[in-house]
Amino acid sequence: MVTSSCSSTFYASGLVLALERRHLAPRVDPTVEVAFHQHRVHRKGKVREILTVATNDTFEAFASRPDLRLVAYSGTVTAAERARLVERASALDRAHNAGELDNVAYYVRRTEVAIRLDRPAVGVFAPRVAPRRGPPG
Repeated sequence: MVTSSCSSTFYASGLVLALERRHLAPRVDPTVEVAFHQHRVHRKGKVREILTVATNDTFEAFASRPDLRLVAYSGTVTAAERARLVERASALDRAHNAGELDNVAYYVRRTEVAIRLDRPAVGVFAPRVAPRRGPPG
């Protein structure tokens, strides 16, 4: 398990404990040993899955990656609504840069979007697995 920011480390620790309660043995990257203690650090053996926890400021960067899939989400705005808000912010940026929106209109509309995007969001991402193919023939 890896974290994407300082705040995501707090959520990751809760996720580690929840997985342990379900009799799984989650392990974390050695770079965060101080936060998770040495008995939870991955040191040897095969890694079955790498989970990444992302929060508010890093959520969109991970959600937009084609190599990752969202496996768990919690937030006051749905993940789909966050995606729509990000697209709206990008559209406002493009319109402003093209001179289609004056500074006041841009600031007002962009602030409305930013306020909604500033609400808490936590996502857990896993690598997207390519579909398995059957034997050739």
